[in-house]
Amino acid sequence: MVFAESWADIAIAVGALGTAYAAIRGVKTWKKSLEDVRMHDAARELLIATYKMRDAIEIYRDPFIPVYEQNPDDIRNGVTTADRSDDGASAMAYVYNNRNKLLREVYVQFSEAELVAEVLWSDDIKNRTQRFLSAINEVRRATNELIMRLPQAPQTQQQRQEERDLRSKISGRLADPNDQISLEILRAIEEIEKPMRRVL
Repeated sequence: MVFAESWADIAIAVGALGTAYAAIRGVKTWKKSLEDVRMHDAARELLIATYKMRDAIEIYRDPFIPVYEQNPDDIRNGVTTADRSDDGASAMAYVYNNRNKLLREVYVQFSEAELVAEVLWSDDIKNRTQRFLSAINEVRRATNELIMRLPQAPQTQQQRQEERDLRSKISGRLADPNDQISLEILRAIEEIEKPMRRVL
């Protein structure tokens, strides 16, 4: 009888060990599954924010300025760039300030997604997103500089060339293979996409 009881105790102990092993393995699998879901969600959110930012900069850089983007007071009063003493700087500032609002809204979403991704992927993703933001900030700096320069007509050949260079940074299409800023933006987007696509 003692022999039968010891076998029963051994069977119970083996069963308990098996149950404990299954529980530990289940918790590890569950934890990995949660981590995978978190990484998937973060990658998806960063890509969505990146594409929204891409679309916002495309709108920002659109060389065509439709009537609805122009200052309604100017339209009502029939004011044209030629009528302005500032050579259109205030009209341009009005358009780009409004375009910049959309860019700022998307920038906030992008920054939030970037922070979450940075927690999961560390500095690698930070370096990739900084390249993207650097190209976008170059466009914004060029816009501000051109608006400040417009009231002063370019005097020298060098000043006229600098103004053309600023305008080329501001206006452009992402599909243009000759536009350096667009190429930089597209390359930066590809760099962000690479590690995120592996997770999705």
